[in-house]
Amino acid sequence: MSNPLSLMAQLWLLTATYLMCPGEVLSQHQVRVPQGPLHRTEGSSVHLWCNVSHSSAGGFEWSVFPAHSPSQKLQIISSMDPRFSYAVYRERLAVRKEIYLERVGTGTGRLHITNLKARDAGEYECHTPNTEENYYGTYSASVRLTVIPDLLRVLSVSPEWVSVEDHEPLTLGCEVSSGTHYHTHISVTWFRRNKEASHPVLTLSRDFIISAGRSFQWRHQAGEIGLEKVSATLYHLRFTRLHSIDQAEYYCQASEWIQDPDETWYPLTTKRSRATRVQFSSQEMMSAVRSSSFVWAESQTLPIILCLLLLQSWPS
Repeated sequence: MSNPLSLMAQLWLLTATYLMCPGEVLSQHQVRVPQGPLHRTEGSSVHLWCNVSHSSAGGFEWSVFPAHSPSQKLQIISSMDPRFSYAVYRERLAVRKEIYLERVGTGTGRLHITNLKARDAGEYECHTPNTEENYYGTYSASVRLTVIPDLLRVLSVSPEWVSVEDHEPLTLGCEVSSGTHYHTHISVTWFRRNKEASHPVLTLSRDFIISAGRSFQWRHQAGEIGLEKVSATLYHLRFTRLHSIDQAEYYCQASEWIQDPDETWYPLTTKRSRATRVQFSSQEMMSAVRSSSFVWAESQTLPIILCLLLLQSWPS
């Protein structure tokens, strides 16, 4: 059992230290970066923040100890010194603009690296040069970045074009898979695309929760549309009853998610399938009528229209 006198003595000592030198306690320099390791895929982006406990008058300097050569330190970018960067990074900094530093307020700087490459893996160090007479606290911190292959695959298993009738059912499918050995989750969204824009129909989240887009909520509740995970990789979008408004293009989009050490989920990569065009047969016939008028003379167009209309109304 703890000695009450000993606890009281420790509390008194802490209080006395604070009262005698409050400036030193409150002004201690601390540098923080994201908790690692972080995993990102090749070709994607990473955003590494660096935060100091108070304004960093000396700016921010980012360097890396590459995973393929951990004893070597490569200087990437500085917010104060334009000559800080090593030659290996100058093209990505000045020409391709793949690496840049963003100053967020007085105490935070954010390193952005786009189009990640396998050689970008390593231990990233943020250093804040001291501009005071004395050193008190920590002036650098590091985070490990792992760059992994992008193995997400999204493939349509439906034809490029489907002819349907009004009130018919329809099923579209896509396959989503990933060959990574890391623990990741998959989310899948089916979209409807027309001339104006793409709109989400149904989504299966990374937590296996299905939600409908705003324009499809009542139809989902009524059971007219649904999203089913048929197997480990196959996802179906089902219409139990089609309407003329459903004439459009449909594709599925999948994202692969990984959980960072701070327990937030990050989308590693997002890909979409080839689209399937859903067209109603009656619309096809009218389209054929319109196109025929450009091929035949005007005097021949009317008989063609009458013939097609008779065929459409002929009992099966």
